[in-house]
Amino acid sequence: MKNNLTIIFLLLILSTNAISQEIDKKIDDFIQPFTLNNNFNGVVLVAQNGEVIFEKAYGIANREWMIPNSVHTKFRIGSLTKQFTSFLIMQLVEQGEIDLNGKICDYLDYYRRDNGRKITVHHLLTHTSGLPIFSAIPLPEAHIGAYPVNEFVEKYCSDNIDFEPGTNFQYSNCGYYILGAIIESVTKKTFEESLSQMILEPAGMINSGYDHPENILSNRASGYGVDNGKLFNARCQNMSIPFSAGALYSTVEDFLLWDKVLNSNNLLSKKYTDIMLTPYVAGENYGYGWYINKDTITDPNKTFTVCSHYGSITQFNNLVIRRLEERILIVILSNVYGTPIGTMSRGINKILHSGKADGLIPEK
Repeated sequence: MKNNLTIIFLLLILSTNAISQEIDKKIDDFIQPFTLNNNFNGVVLVAQNGEVIFEKAYGIANREWMIPNSVHTKFRIGSLTKQFTSFLIMQLVEQGEIDLNGKICDYLDYYRRDNGRKITVHHLLTHTSGLPIFSAIPLPEAHIGAYPVNEFVEKYCSDNIDFEPGTNFQYSNCGYYILGAIIESVTKKTFEESLSQMILEPAGMINSGYDHPENILSNRASGYGVDNGKLFNARCQNMSIPFSAGALYSTVEDFLLWDKVLNSNNLLSKKYTDIMLTPYVAGENYGYGWYINKDTITDPNKTFTVCSHYGSITQFNNLVIRRLEERILIVILSNVYGTPIGTMSRGINKILHSGKADGLIPEK
């Protein structure tokens, strides 16, 4: 009897490994056509229940030296930064340092009074402040040195609002920059210091951080654009401009650690994680730093929660998707702008649930 149970157990392991290898091949076969003509260069990670079921790098991290991407390559993540900023805000809310209904002027005494006394932290988190995506004043892209945060807020994040706060949705990098300024005001530390001490270090995310272009950073990918099929280097970016709205770098493996943080409630209690992952804007389904949608693709009789966000900056193009009930994580980081990462993620999701990515594979 004991021998029979051992045989059954071994057969189950072999069967599981065979299924895993089959999924691995199907995902790789699906992704390969996207790498043609430089449409995709980057890394893909798929995990379930915290365990990697697919991870592979494609293409080149630095074309001048022909250094290939690897699973350890660091990518600028652009607006994926917003989920870390919103998490920091919620940690401070839980600690009683920030009130979601608090106004900008409660934390930044230098902010213009007319808007600062009616735009709340909640409005900033949900892109319902009325502030534009970028300042109406041309941004100082050519400025080399770091901008003092308060000066940048006063000059480039203090536009007239386009609607009364809370009455509409307008994606705003200005709003998330202000959130970073609020974090600095409350903690008396830089945004980078708070990020490291409150999230990255306790999470073990040693390959993530604030991207300073002047620093020597191992395994850093270069960004590339495509013009009429020809690649070109991304322009230099002063990273004090995206700041808490988009200045971080990371790796696919660190995003797996981040997913574990979000599922563990170790750094933020479930109560405040749930608040963060609640969609507040009808039609936009935006929470705090995440789009939250309902999906019935896997079972028409069940509704699944899908949290996602895109991140683009200086020719980097990224996407993170978390299917909460199924504990599925999909991370796509690309250092070529224009990668159809939405189509890629939908194909991967189809393979995971039906074994096929019908209609989504690009023509060669």
